[in-house]
Amino acid sequence: MDEKEDFLERTLIQDLKKANLSNLTIEQKEEFSEEISKKKTFSKSKFLASLSVFILIIMILLGFLAYVFMVESIHSIKPELDKPQTYNIINTERVEYLLQEGGAYKLHSFLGDSAKIVIWITNTGQKFTATVDSDLVIEEKNSESYDILISLEDNIFNEIYQNNETNKEIKRQISRKRLNIEKNSNPFKLAIKGFQGMNHALDPVEKKLFIFTSNQLRLIYMVVMIILLITTLFYLRKE
Repeated sequence: MDEKEDFLERTLIQDLKKANLSNLTIEQKEEFSEEISKKKTFSKSKFLASLSVFILIIMILLGFLAYVFMVESIHSIKPELDKPQTYNIINTERVEYLLQEGGAYKLHSFLGDSAKIVIWITNTGQKFTATVDSDLVIEEKNSESYDILISLEDNIFNEIYQNNETNKEIKRQISRKRLNIEKNSNPFKLAIKGFQGMNHALDPVEKKLFIFTSNQLRLIYMVVMIILLITTLFYLRKE
């Protein structure tokens, strides 16, 4: 409540208490009581409306932060890896290199549930499992539980690996259906584990749902946090 309104209401109540109420008519007493009741009801409604708006703003900001950090993973930085020079041999080092080039550094766990990719070399039977909690770990083994399955032949793997423009070659092989991706988790789980961010890292030009770069998102995050801090301080001071 505004300080001036609060002072006027307290003064009015004190004056009524001091007044000789026996000299007032019943209608006047009822009118005074009604006015005081209206003021209290209005103040309560005003407070609830302000609280609702504040909660809505907080929810929107939390949703935005969840999107840029969980879905887009703007805080993730692509690691600088040396390209293993072991041509025509498919091992964990080469698999890790291709996955990181393809945006796997954007992946993370969610509520203890790791992001998991299985890579299947169909003509040799080799299977690799990539697990991401905080770091990417590659093991040459199969896993029954995974988020996506990537299947391709060894010659396609080597074509992608030997190409200097890895991401373009991955997209080209996907379009030619020589590299297949099978989703094993629902869209929400894939998004919240960073697979959408991985897709945007693989294809940074075509972003259908989000048009900002990682640096722009970091700047937006800083601005949003400043606005949130100012809004919170203003709200607490006002109340």
